[in-house]
Formats: sequence, C-alpha cells, structure tokens
Amino acid sequence: LINGQFSIDQRNAGVNTVVASAAYGPDRWKMLGEDNLGSLKAKDTTVGGGRFNLALTCVTANNKYGILQFIEGINCKDLRGKTVTLTANLSVSNTRLGNIKMGIIEWTSTEDSPTSNPISTWNVEGTTPTLAANFTFKNTPANLNVTTTPTAYSVTATLGTTFTNLAVFIWNDDKSYTANDVVYITDVQLETGSLGTPYEARLYGTEFDLCQRYYQAVTNYYAFATSGTYSSYNPDYIFPISFMTTMRASPTVTRTSITDSSITVSIVQVHTNGFGVQLELTAGYGSTQFAWNAAIEI
Repeated sequence: LINGQFSIDQRNAGVNTVVASAAYGPDRWKMLGEDNLGSLKAKDTTVGGGRFNLALTCVTANNKYGILQFIEGINCKDLRGKTVTLTANLSVSNTRLGNIKMGIIEWTSTEDSPTSNPISTWNVEGTTPTLAANFTFKNTPANLNVTTTPTAYSVTATLGTTFTNLAVFIWNDDKSYTANDVVYITDVQLETGSLGTPYEARLYGTEFDLCQRYYQAVTNYYAFATSGTYSSYNPDYIFPISFMTTMRASPTVTRTSITDSSITVSIVQVHTNGFGVQLELTAGYGSTQFAWNAAIEI
C-alpha cells in the first residue's frame, strides 16, 4: 500500500474536502459512499503520536462511507496463493459509529482496469456491501467494535491464484450515528503472513515519489510569452515539460488556472516522462499562464 498515513494530499493539500463517491481524495485513496457527501481530511493530527491520519467525516446520517485503494498488478501478483494481513489504526469520534469493517478484495478481470466503484449494493446497516462483478472479498468482514481510543486492528485472508489486482477497503457499516461523526484512520498496511506487525513508515520523499507514479500536480504557474509573425509557422512553438517521476503509463494531462492571451495552447506528445505544450499565436504577441496535473490512477 502507498500513503498509509495519509501524509500526501496533492489534490486538496490537507484541507477538509467533500469528495464524490469513487473519486480520489488523498493520494492513492478513493472515497466510496452511499451519497456524494463523504468528507476527507488528510494530514490530520487527531490520532497523535507524531504522525498524520485521515479524518473521514460521515456528513449525512444513515449512509455508509469508506475509503479504498487499488493496488497495481505489478505490485501484488506475487501474492497469489499467499496469506496476507491488513492492519490499520482506527478510532471514532463517538462509539455510536463503532461498526467499522475492513476488507481485502480481489479483482479478477483486466489487469489495472478495475471498475471504478466496486460496490454494487451498500445493503442495510450491519450487512456487508455486495460487490460488483469480478470483485470478491477474500476475508469475511466483521464488526471491529472500534472505540474512541486509537487501536491497531487486523484482518487476514488467503488469496486466490488468478487475481489481477487487489484492493483494501475500510468503511463504516453503521447507520445509527449522528451526521458529521468521524472515523480516524492511519498506519494502513498490507503484508504477507497471518499476523499484523507495527507500521513500517517510509521517508516522506519516498512516499511522495510513489504517489507521483499515479498523480502529479503542479500548482505554481508555468508562463510562456512569444512574439512573431503568427502565420509563419504551424505550430509556432512546442515546449517540453518533464514529470517529476516516471508515471505508470501515459497520463491524462489537464491545464488548470488558465490565463491565455492571443494564443492557442494544446497539450501534445504525452508519455510516461513528460509532455509538450504547443503554442499557436493568434496575433503578433501571445502569452499563456497555467498550472497542470497529470493522472493515470487505477
């Protein structure tokens, strides 16, 4: 697993943010919910101990919410046929939200192309959600009776021999809570064997590099200005931009915070190590200013 202490949050910079179901919040983690009102705050410090945690706020009562991480096939297929243990440090703001469950999930269809939302039906309170086609729980999720005291909980499963991806899923299976009750999550780790061991933290820079294999965001502006006879060339210029880390496949690159003047800007020549910015003048002088992000999540 990557970003198990939720210290990396390129999208929202640790700001408490409502995240749509099946969309990404903190790096590598998706929010899943019965509605689109699950709120995620990475880099929270409620749990303490000098580490970050995630604060998952259950905004609307009578709905289930959780987080999920897909594991890239190249990083998990060596676990086929083995016993693995998922461990997480969990606590809640009030024990009326204590029915927290954890699941180890297999995906058995096309590698690195799982269905975006693995939940078919959330089901009633206390009943584990039904998964979509080609997803299977490998453990039997049970009520962990989570309390207000941060505690490490573990679940174990023996994996099949044909899966193409794994996922881990942590959620509240409770509906008898008050709106805005919170689940605190940190130290999430998946390892071989039948026992959970203490969390093995990585250096922050190492964790950040691992996250950038899937998503990169540059919030400071790139600015280009050019002049000339705008009809002379087509295009007028192409400028290369390199990614900070090689990405797992050619990503989708999106410009944000855009200011264009007398210029047409296109993203071209996208590959795993970078992309080109193509500039075409529409007058004798043109300029552009923008930030960007690149995404190739699973």
